[in-house]
Amino acid sequence: DELINPKSALSGGELVKKETKHWYLPLDQYEKWLSEWILEGHKEWRSNVYGQCNVSGWKDIIAIAAGGTHTVGLKADGTVLASPYYAEGYMGECDVEGWTDIVAVNANGSHTVGLRRDGTVVAVGNNVWDRCAVDNWTDIVAIGSGREHLLGIRSDGTLVAKGTNDCGQCDVYDLNRRLTEG
Repeated sequence: DELINPKSALSGGELVKKETKHWYLPLDQYEKWLSEWILEGHKEWRSNVYGQCNVSGWKDIIAIAAGGTHTVGLKADGTVLASPYYAEGYMGECDVEGWTDIVAVNANGSHTVGLRRDGTVVAVGNNVWDRCAVDNWTDIVAIGSGREHLLGIRSDGTLVAKGTNDCGQCDVYDLNRRLTEG
């Protein structure tokens, strides 16, 4: 009722107000049942059962990233926070304690990536296909990640990649050739 003549950003059409229901359960009485219902009975849900939305105490956050079941926050002082710290299926994607001089963060699936001010990169989490083995990456100005791979852009515009290459997502050689040759 607070909105006056709201319109859809996509179609420009008028919005239709619909009734909704909200259910509240005392967690101390229903936590076990609710956890089983969501984790086993409704695996398609991606809710806060792992604690990835427990960020209310975070302060001085300047950037965020969301992984499969975790959230990462970059603080103004260059340190990084992650939630939850431990959960079922945990693969180390929240082991960011001690990261410093970080200027950008990225997360996806079960890994977290940080770009340091000096152009180096740190990564934690599921290291299958060596996707977190970025210790030798230097001169990086931007980072990105997919479900099973990491990407970096160097200051000269060339790309580096780590992870699975089952769909060619890490084939950056040809892209680099085209970028540098014009």
